[in-house]
Parts: sequence; C-alpha cells; structure tokens
Amino acid sequence: MPDYFQIPSPFEVETGTILLLEPKWARENELRQQLLDETYPKPFVVDNGERRYLYFNVRLMQSEMLTRTPNSLELRYTQKMMAFLLFHPRPKRVVLIGLVAVR
Repeated sequence: MPDYFQIPSPFEVETGTILLLEPKWARENELRQQLLDETYPKPFVVDNGERRYLYFNVRLMQSEMLTRTPNSLELRYTQKMMAFLLFHPRPKRVVLIGLVAVR
C-alpha cells in the first residue's frame, strides 16, 4: 500500500484529511491551491475518520464508504451497479474501481 501525501482538507463542506498519491517532496500549498481551483489532475480521497470518499475532481464523488463497515455499499448507484449479483451470485470476475479499507 503506498504512502499517501496528506493535507488538512481545504474544503468547507468536506472536513478531515485529503489523501493524495504524490511524492513526499510535493508542495502542500500548491496542491491545496490546485484542489481549490479545481485544477488538480488526479483522483483523491477525503477521510474524516468515519467516512472515506473517492473524488475524481471536486465536483464528482465516485464512491463513499464507512470505515467501520468497508464492505457495505453506501451510495445508491453502487448498490444498483452491483445488483447483478442477485441474478449471478458467483461471477468468475468482477472489476469494481473504488475505495479500499486502509489499515
């Protein structure tokens, strides 16, 4: 598991810590500004200790999880996306891009 570059959330609505896949020598102020002006080019995670959110950009949340129950699907669209399991409960392969529990 990679070490994430962590900064306090600069957002008013999403509090907690921002996890970025950046080198340790990255400049925190530049990353914060890119997040705020929506020019940060990579997905990032917001972790408030209770919930973890994966964002593709500031306006587009991809997934959400509760850290105490990481296997539950919190967003309705992910619940619907995985509803095929009701009809095919043991598929040979499934690819789901989203959050993982980090310990």
